[in-house]
Amino acid sequence: MKRHTHRFNIFQIGYHLRLLSLAAILLFLSSCQREITGDVRNTGGNGNGNGNGNGNGNPPAPTVITSIKLLVLDENGMMVANAKVQSGTTIVYSNEFGIAEFKNIRVTANKAMVKVNVPGYFEAYRTFPADSKECFGKIKLAKLGMANIVMADTGGEITVNTECSILFPANAFVLKSDGSPYSGAVVVYAQYLQPEFPDFNILMPGDLLAEDNGENILKSYGMMNVELRGTGSVPLQLKSGLQATLKATIPSSLSSSAPATIPMWYFNTEKGVWLKEGSASRQGNQYVGKVAHFTWWNYDYAYPRVFISGIVKDAAGLPVVNSTVQMTARQFNATIFGFTNQDGYFRVAAPLNASIDLSISGEGCNIPGYTQTVTTTNTDLDLGTITVSAFTTSSYQVSGTFTDCNNAPIASGRLRIFTLNNMFEAPIINGQAALRFLFCNDSLDALVQAEDFATGKVMTLSKKMYHNSSTNLGSLGVCTPLSTKYIRYIVDNQLYYIAGNNVDSLTSHYFSITGPPWVQVAHNSYANPPQLSSDIYFNTDMGTYVSVMIIKAYPNLSNMGNDRDLRNRFENYSNVPGAINRGTVTGRQFDTGVNRWRYINVAYSVGQQ
Repeated sequence: MKRHTHRFNIFQIGYHLRLLSLAAILLFLSSCQREITGDVRNTGGNGNGNGNGNGNGNPPAPTVITSIKLLVLDENGMMVANAKVQSGTTIVYSNEFGIAEFKNIRVTANKAMVKVNVPGYFEAYRTFPADSKECFGKIKLAKLGMANIVMADTGGEITVNTECSILFPANAFVLKSDGSPYSGAVVVYAQYLQPEFPDFNILMPGDLLAEDNGENILKSYGMMNVELRGTGSVPLQLKSGLQATLKATIPSSLSSSAPATIPMWYFNTEKGVWLKEGSASRQGNQYVGKVAHFTWWNYDYAYPRVFISGIVKDAAGLPVVNSTVQMTARQFNATIFGFTNQDGYFRVAAPLNASIDLSISGEGCNIPGYTQTVTTTNTDLDLGTITVSAFTTSSYQVSGTFTDCNNAPIASGRLRIFTLNNMFEAPIINGQAALRFLFCNDSLDALVQAEDFATGKVMTLSKKMYHNSSTNLGSLGVCTPLSTKYIRYIVDNQLYYIAGNNVDSLTSHYFSITGPPWVQVAHNSYANPPQLSSDIYFNTDMGTYVSVMIIKAYPNLSNMGNDRDLRNRFENYSNVPGAINRGTVTGRQFDTGVNRWRYINVAYSVGQQ
């Protein structure tokens, strides 16, 4: 039986995808799902915290009520659907566009931490300098990649990216859960970051906030993350009293200023801050230090901090939203990053008693769109409204009028503009929404989505936009029920979105062949000619990745052969008719027509037939 849905094509290009699978199974580490605004599941609590101190006699940490929006990106900088994101005891899941949202939660003031779990990636953390204003941020995940192996009884040394190494002593491993001795093979996943690396600010954990006789910010000379796993992927840790030796290459740009001895800091995954423990000595172009446990380790100098806040608007008074804010202290050559929120508001740490270069930048921009020099004292600095009369890089201005099903102005809602790797948002108030954002492309193919908070209904369309000009969306009716069914495609950096309504079939089917049962996720276009269609076949084993598809599409994609590196991840699956099945497909497929690999990223939520 055919079911019908509505299709939105961001690029206004008719593609026909046929996706077919035969697969090899790879085991991964955790589970994920989709977040719809207000979707909180499996929480174990209400996420409000209690602020009752830390049990050692210290006064309780101050708390605030805030909201957080986090954009989760993969190693290719593309949106990650169904990522598990946690703040305190509240758990949400990123939606099909990679957005995880927490509304009105109680968090620790100045250091609200969120944790992100996605199978096959390092656990990731972001810390916000939270006050009562909404927080916006990004986080980029790092793949676990190729593991190194050492034997527990002999120990040994492993090398990470040729830039650092870890030396383990013999008989040094215990189970992290209870401290009992472990013998056998030890799987070592390691990740190394330098401040010179692209996207350092969204790859690193936390936000370089540290605690050591007060709150500080750090100037990093490099950091390393290590995860230890035993048989069955059981977490391991070093035995009490034993240490491993870390060696890390000093970034070339910092070599001349790198001291002979530098403090070491580890990231505390409960508090969301860096804590000092030990030091490293310089040996040639490396720092060498010993650690007694594993998490993120950082080579840094600390400086007492203040916070700088402000609201960025253009000459017309429109907020400059979801843009990168950078604070660089000249005398320390230390840089801290943050983001403006939907109101153009930012709050970012900086060293006290320092000259600070403040800059506002956009996606893909090599130069900032705005710069200003400010001077800090020993108290927080509120810059008020910063009016930018002219930007030094590309910017986009978007506005529109939005009505409900009765053609009345929407009292309260939101306008969102999605690209492959970003989101820009503005509130809809009395039917009106307008914003400006920085984005360094001459043009932009975007998905525009408006939501009416009173009715929960939405409007979605594709729109071509041009830099340094005004895009007026006109008057748009927001009158479509929010669907739990969708397929969101990224094929070779082109974005398509199909939401459940009445044009296409959007379903999943269960069937059995030789071996384990298989599932088909189908989107069959009934438009004439068909604009986009697909079949995805994969094994029903929960929590596994499998190679899943052969792609054949027209008119602008060539036929693709059997060479593929694609994986499916279920969030949940049920063969009961009417159940909603969710998951993702990621990887690449070789296109024989143009003799190159194409990037594939699919998120789906479909109804079981």
